[in-house]
Amino acid sequence: MIIYQATNSPSRSMFLEGKGENFIPGYIDIAKKLSLAGANILCMSCNTAHYAIEDIQKDIPIKIINLIEEIAKVIIDNLSKSKYFEYKFQWNGEHVTLFCILIKQK
Repeated sequence: MIIYQATNSPSRSMFLEGKGENFIPGYIDIAKKLSLAGANILCMSCNTAHYAIEDIQKDIPIKIINLIEEIAKVIIDNLSKSKYFEYKFQWNGEHVTLFCILIKQK
């Protein structure tokens, strides 16, 4: 297992807001380096970076595990055994909707 912490990578959130540098080229470069180091599959722990997973994936030789898809699979597989809650509130003057799914363990 190789762990690479991209601490110098530009802010994904700022980029998505149009206020920051593009992080995608740096992620592609890191993925290529990890591949050369022997990695045969990647996992990005940053949910926000998954915005660009298709752009990153098309330029690298190894597969990226898509955490968003994997979480969706678990939810769908367990939907009949789960409870869904929606909670609406205001935070710092913004309307926020929080979605929660509680999945019972088998």
